[in-house]
Amino acid sequence: KIQNLQIFNKILNQAEVDYLYNTPSSPAIVRRINTGGTAIPATDGEINWQANSVPGATSGTDYTMNTSNVFNGTAVTWTRHASIPASIPDNDFQALFDSERWDAVQVPEMLLTMTNFTAGNYTVRLYIGEASSPPRSIGFRNYDVKINGVQVATDLDAVEEFGAANVAGMVQFDDITVTDTITIEWIHSIENPQINGIEIIKTP
Repeated sequence: KIQNLQIFNKILNQAEVDYLYNTPSSPAIVRRINTGGTAIPATDGEINWQANSVPGATSGTDYTMNTSNVFNGTAVTWTRHASIPASIPDNDFQALFDSERWDAVQVPEMLLTMTNFTAGNYTVRLYIGEASSPPRSIGFRNYDVKINGVQVATDLDAVEEFGAANVAGMVQFDDITVTDTITIEWIHSIENPQINGIEIIKTP
């Protein structure tokens, strides 16, 4: 009986080791930027949203932005689209969409460069919404997006994507292979590109 108990304990201990060292890790949010706005202390247990409130060329922790303008305002009461992760509390959601970064100049196009990533695969999330009164319709604003030089979105239109103006949502791009740097470029099509927030997620 003692020998059987020792064998059982050995098997149990090995199972614990296998769980600790061989269980795949979960995706992790590694970068958040409140584009156009001040820092947002996260209340969802994840990392805080970095500030990006200076117009023109600007920089922050491990990022630079070459150009563009900022807008801050709380006149819009945003409707939350289902694409917004449920883990983001409403107060963080409203704060994120109270500001935006937008680009009026086509040359150069608005370009964000983020550095110091661990090599691997990442997901890029862009938070956008079309704020207007009276509400704007599909086709008022659209633009292309490139990540690391590869076009991932063509004629991205927040009203078309989320169903109406004053609805804020998120578009996600998976399987971005990274060595150290992620670049995001917004390219004019109709009207000025704009962005409210960015999340970068490291995938296992």
